[in-house]
Amino acid sequence: IFIKNLGGQLSLIKATSTGKFANIDISNLFNIEVGEILASGQDVKLKSVSGSIYAAADYKDKTNITASKLDLEAFGSAILKTMVNKARVSGEDVQLQNNGTIYIETESLNGSNYSIVADDIVVLDSDQQEIELKSGSNFSLIAEKGNIVFLDQNETYKVENGNINFTAKTGGDDSTYNGGIIAANLIITGNGNINLEADKNITINKIDAGATGK
Repeated sequence: IFIKNLGGQLSLIKATSTGKFANIDISNLFNIEVGEILASGQDVKLKSVSGSIYAAADYKDKTNITASKLDLEAFGSAILKTMVNKARVSGEDVQLQNNGTIYIETESLNGSNYSIVADDIVVLDSDQQEIELKSGSNFSLIAEKGNIVFLDQNETYKVENGNINFTAKTGGDDSTYNGGIIAANLIITGNGNINLEADKNITINKIDAGATGK
């Protein structure tokens, strides 16, 4: 399914794509409201050139996108519930709640708020050794019953006058290896805080909240 719309708001309530290479690629000039998009085992790409991407009113409590890989690009906010394996998401305000483990690409961290909630979170290697988020950003990762793992612990994530919050929980089963954080270098410049909470272990190379942070 390929759609490029130059009109107003696009309401995408139901979209299903099946079969090999049955990807979904949709671009809209303004907002995209999403009901349910199903592309099991395939890729979904949504782009709002000058608007936001969000769940339709009757679908806010449902899984909005089911796919293998998600590429989400919004000028404004991107707020959805998903069940995807891998995601690249950009927008001024990103709030993604994923069912299952998610592998995220962080080169697209260009907004003021970036929040990912999932069972397990794996942050993939980027092509940059230092990723500097927009000034005033809030960078939040929550693993509800798993771990937060940065595959390259030598990378540096830097925020000026912002906050970094990572939380990893066991999900109530303490017999597993869940509930740990293995993070890259985390740095705050100016005002802001770094908060790391894990039910089990935290491993990190460097943490620097500056002179006024904590």
